[in-house]
Amino acid sequence: LHKTVFCAIHEVREGGKNAFAISEQVRDLLTEPRLRINIKYGADDTQDVYTSFLLMSNALDALVLTQEDRRVWVSTNMNPPMEQSYYKRLYDWKDGVNGYPNGAVGKVYWWLMGRDLAHFDAKGNAPMTPSKMEMIDAGMTSTKGAVLQLINNPPAELMVIDDILNYVREIVGELDVTEALNVNKAEVIKVLKTHCSQLRSEDGTVKQLQWKSNGKVKNVRPWCLKNKQIWGKRGNASCKAELWKVHPQHDDEW
Repeated sequence: LHKTVFCAIHEVREGGKNAFAISEQVRDLLTEPRLRINIKYGADDTQDVYTSFLLMSNALDALVLTQEDRRVWVSTNMNPPMEQSYYKRLYDWKDGVNGYPNGAVGKVYWWLMGRDLAHFDAKGNAPMTPSKMEMIDAGMTSTKGAVLQLINNPPAELMVIDDILNYVREIVGELDVTEALNVNKAEVIKVLKTHCSQLRSEDGTVKQLQWKSNGKVKNVRPWCLKNKQIWGKRGNASCKAELWKVHPQHDDEW
């Protein structure tokens, strides 16, 4: 990122236990105008960042993206590989050999410099291209789909993680019982962090409620699946009543 304007990365792919890893790591790199840069053989420094990234992959599910993503512009090339003679001519032209004049890279540069960008909004959101929609669908695991289904139509607007996991397993189990047994708690929490948030007080701190489980006091931090601004202003009694919709109240539980 140090004094660069372009960075190309080959063979990007995330999946399995590493799902969301790249998406989370590049989020700030793609949006923040200033970042702390680790300069080799020099001191760390906070600098303005101008770098644009070209991430390449042969996999349609290279990144785990959401419908709300506004950073990544996805484009695909569906053409099959060309014959070897095509690539030889291309590299001969680039290098100015075998009868091709020098200056190929300069010609590309000036062609780009002459592009009409009058209607391009550099600060706007990346477009929802057909390729991006395909990538979003390709990265939709059964667990992620179940969590999104729960968020869109929750039995209660506040839920604790144990109840969320039970509902997600039920949704996944309707299609594949074996897959339901493999629902990963860490993946569920990552999807929740992307699409909603934990219940917070008006001062922004995470609300912590207490219940009794097997005679022991347990602290819980409920997730707010809907209307987080409203629930942040509600008292503990009101929040607990909402939680009881899916976690029945017992005499000694709260």
